[in-house]
Amino acid sequence: MKRCVLLLLAIAAVFASRGESVSLKNPGYFKTAIRDGYPLFPDSLVYDSDTETLHLPAMGVSGRLGDYPFTNLKKIIFEDIDYVPGGLFVNMANLEEVVFNGMIGHFDCSMPLHCPKLRKITFKGPVSSTGAGFAYDCEKLDSVVFESVVVGFGLDHTPTDKCPNMKYII
Repeated sequence: MKRCVLLLLAIAAVFASRGESVSLKNPGYFKTAIRDGYPLFPDSLVYDSDTETLHLPAMGVSGRLGDYPFTNLKKIIFEDIDYVPGGLFVNMANLEEVVFNGMIGHFDCSMPLHCPKLRKITFKGPVSSTGAGFAYDCEKLDSVVFESVVVGFGLDHTPTDKCPNMKYII
């Protein structure tokens, strides 16, 4: 058993050292809810600070990703998510793009804050409702695209948001 664990750790170290992308997957065998009634999968407990692309599976709610030092993270891809908290992306210096592939139950106000390289956010699936306000201090943000239906749209954008390149939300 000890050799098996050491072998798994060695294999994980080889893949983690590549630092290109991390995909957190739902392994299907982990059934017990651990935190706030949501399943927390074993491979979601680690991260690679060299990651450039992060692909997150369908989930109930996401924690705030700016709390982790993803120093090289450029792109984040989400699948279905029930609730997206405000401040999801804070002080993420190299983040350039965020894609929501699936449906969203609700997202709160000001998702990205102080993300100087963030240029594009795309919502490919339907959104049930949004909070007011969208982004703050994201000087290069120029593209926020909703490709599907938004049922309750409460977003606004003003010059005080400090996103000078964002003229409108489509």
